[in-house]
Amino acid sequence: MKKDMIGVRQMMWLVVLFTVGSSVLFVPSAAAYHAEQDGWIGTIMGVAISIVVAWAYLRWIGNHSHMTVFERFEHAFGKYVGNTLVMAYGIISFLCGTSSLVYYSGSFLVTQIMPETPREILQIIFAIPILLGIRLGLRAVCRAGEIYFVIVFTMYVAMIMFAVPNGDLDNLLPLLEANVAAYTRTAFHYVAYTVFTFFAFWTLYPRIQGDDKSKRRAIIAGTAISGCLLTIITLACIFVLGWENTARSSFPSYMLVQRINIGNFITRIEVFMAFLWLTTLYFKSFIYFYFGLKAFKHVMNVDDEKIYALPWMVICLVWSFIMYSSASYQIWWDSRIWPSVSLVLFMVIPLVMIPLEKIRKPKQAGDSSMNAA
Repeated sequence: MKKDMIGVRQMMWLVVLFTVGSSVLFVPSAAAYHAEQDGWIGTIMGVAISIVVAWAYLRWIGNHSHMTVFERFEHAFGKYVGNTLVMAYGIISFLCGTSSLVYYSGSFLVTQIMPETPREILQIIFAIPILLGIRLGLRAVCRAGEIYFVIVFTMYVAMIMFAVPNGDLDNLLPLLEANVAAYTRTAFHYVAYTVFTFFAFWTLYPRIQGDDKSKRRAIIAGTAISGCLLTIITLACIFVLGWENTARSSFPSYMLVQRINIGNFITRIEVFMAFLWLTTLYFKSFIYFYFGLKAFKHVMNVDDEKIYALPWMVICLVWSFIMYSSASYQIWWDSRIWPSVSLVLFMVIPLVMIPLEKIRKPKQAGDSSMNAA
């Protein structure tokens, strides 16, 4: 257990890398699609909501910090239903989390950088470091996250600064033209792809060194920092590309960096954006996979979950090859189905657990007193 303990600061940077992850692809295009040139305003609303939801998550987890989240499922729903839910969350983390991100990495590299390379080979190459991270342990990955965060943040700021001179103020006008429904859809989509995916951090919370107050402060700060980064990239995409190009593009942030041209000297640096995105995608994939292994360990009651890492990664890879039949199906699933599914899994079910835990607690106390008598 001590080998997997991580510091508060490491957790904050991990939250930023995790949240930016695939969100840097989906948030700008979805925001522009729903709210057009006001998409960045809807993103700000989403950031505010995500901070509130993250705080609620942390209160929920911190109330029973002596128990793992998997034990709480078993306590609230009973052994069989609870373990079934835990296994369901683990499978979702494997197949809808890790597999989808592995697919995105291969799809991005094939369509933008290496079109003649088989997508399956690229996805296998991306999956290998995830297995290495599991073998080295959570602490080693978090230490790497501290280093990569500095690199990612520096490159991020530099690319935004280089891209802004190519913008057009008319792309942001008129302001506040979208209706309430458009802002709501934008904010909901943001929350679905950022804070709702925090379920993968449920198993990390007990492994953070420090008291509950410092843990909450670190995760809330990470949520706010990542929200600012995503809002800025959304604003920059709309400002430079226009909301139509941003909404139509599968990779608007990559398309943004392609526009950089400083004195015909600093140009064609989109490969740095690819490095930035693949790095954050790796950390998000690792956390999904780590959560799935911990869920599997709890249900199967095994001593070391690492022995199952390779079989599960093979399953995730095979599923990543077939999970999306076409690009249109991927867009339909990501924009229509996943937000609703995530609302049920990561908001409704935890809300149902709160009264169940309170109801079952006095019953257990009563049972113990009867047994004592």
